Amino acid sequence: MNIPSNSALAHLLVAALFVIMPMQQARSAPGTLPSAPLFLSTIIEPNIFFSLDDSGSMTWSPMLPGNLGGITLNTGGGLPIFNGSLRRYYNPDWYIDDSIVPPVSAYPEAWVLKSKDANKLYYDPVVTYLPWAGTDTSGNPMFTDADPTAVYFNPNSPAGQKTDLTITHAYDDGSQTGQLYLPTYYEWVDVDGNGIPHATLDQGNPVEIKAASAPFPSGRNYVDELQNFANWFQYYRTRSLTMRAGVGRVIYNANAVRMGLDVYNGGHQVDAATMSAPANKRTLLNTFYNINFSGSTPARTALQRVGELFAGNTTNPSPIESASNGGECQQNFDIMLSDGFWNGSDPGVGNTDNDGSGVTDNGFDGDANESVDDGNYADSYSNTLADVAMHYYETDLSPLPNDVPIQPGIDEASHQHLVTYTISFGLNGTLDPATQDPTDAGFAWPDPTSSDDAKIDDMWHASYNARG
Repeated sequence: MNIPSNSALAHLLVAALFVIMPMQQARSAPGTLPSAPLFLSTIIEPNIFFSLDDSGSMTWSPMLPGNLGGITLNTGGGLPIFNGSLRRYYNPDWYIDDSIVPPVSAYPEAWVLKSKDANKLYYDPVVTYLPWAGTDTSGNPMFTDADPTAVYFNPNSPAGQKTDLTITHAYDDGSQTGQLYLPTYYEWVDVDGNGIPHATLDQGNPVEIKAASAPFPSGRNYVDELQNFANWFQYYRTRSLTMRAGVGRVIYNANAVRMGLDVYNGGHQVDAATMSAPANKRTLLNTFYNINFSGSTPARTALQRVGELFAGNTTNPSPIESASNGGECQQNFDIMLSDGFWNGSDPGVGNTDNDGSGVTDNGFDGDANESVDDGNYADSYSNTLADVAMHYYETDLSPLPNDVPIQPGIDEASHQHLVTYTISFGLNGTLDPATQDPTDAGFAWPDPTSSDDAKIDDMWHASYNARG
C-alpha cells in the first residue's frame, strides 16, 4: 500500500498556501520533510477536513506586525489607527472621505500601510495574483481576471460596488485635500538598519503603476502590472479573500483525496467526498467561497466538533469509510487555519497530553519512557487546543481493525485517529519554531491563558501533539 507521510501532506499543503499567504512557519513532529511535495496516493483515499476561521477579524485588511511608529490596528474593527483616527486605506469611494488613509504628500508616514514589508497583506509585486480557482459545469473558470476599470469589492457580488483603478481619486479629510492614486506601493528602505519597518525612522519609495513608470521592478509592462494589482485588490486584499484564494487552489488541485469543510462559527458545512468527482469539488468550492465571516474564534470547540464527526458522534456521517471500502487503513487529517487567538467555551477534554490523562495510557502522550519525543508532548495545562488535538489523535475513532500505516518515530498510532495541522495566519507566538524544538533541553510549552501570543504557541503545540 503506497501511503504518503504526514510530512509529505504538510509539504504539499503549505507549499500551495505559502505562495500567497504570510504564515508562521511551524516545525513538524519528529521527522524530516521531503525535499519535494509528494502527491497523495493510497488505495483508500485519505480524508482531509478543513477547519477554517470564519470570525469577523478575517474581513480585516491590514496585517501589521505590532506598532510601526504610531500606526496600530483597532482591535474592534481591524482598521489602522493613523494620526489618531481610524482609516480605511484602499478606496475613498467606500465611505466618507475622512476615513481613508491620505496620500504620502499629506502625511509622510502613510507609506507603511502600502508596503508589503510592513503590511503583510498589501500588494507584493513579486507575486503573481491569480483569480480564485475553480470551473463551472461547462468547464469555464468560476472567476476571471479583474477589470482594472471596475474591480469588485466582493468577488461573489458582481452587481455590487466597484471602483476604477485607472483614475485619480479626490482626497479630503476635512483639513487637507489632495489626490489619491490607488495602484501604488512603497518599497521599504531600512534606514535605521534594525530589520523592522518603521513609519518615521525608515523610508518608503513610491511606485505608481502608471504607463509612464514602466517597466516595473517586477519586469512587467504597464498593462500586466495593473492587471496584477487589480487581481490582488479583488481577490486578495483582506484576510478572508486571501484565505479563499489559497485554500481554494488547494481544493481545486486536489485529486484522489476526500475533502470536507467545517468553519469555527458556522459549524459543519460539507461532508467529506472524493475530489476526483468534479461535482463534489464544485460543491465544496461554492460553499467555501461563500462563507460568511462574523463572530469570535472558538478554535478549541471547532476542532472538537470535527473530532466528534470523525468519531461518528454527530448527525453527519463520519468521513471514515466502512470496512468494505478500506476504512481500517484510511488516514485522516484536519487542517486548521486562523488569524486570531482562540476563545469561546471550554472543550472539557482535560489535560490529555499529560501521560495517563487522555483516553488511555498508550505511549502517545507525556510519558518520557514511552512517547517518541521523550515526553515533550505534555504540559501542565488543561483544555487547551493542544489537549483537543491529542484527544482525537490518541482516541480510537472507529471499531474497525487497527490497520492504519504507521511512521516509526513520528506517527505510531495504527488505530483510526485524527492528525491535525495548524496554520497561524500572519501571527507569531512567544516561541520561535525556526530556532526552538520541543525536544530541546529546558523547552517548555507556555500557559495558553497567559497571553494572546501564548495561544499561537498552543496552535503549534496542537499540531505537534497530533503529529501534524
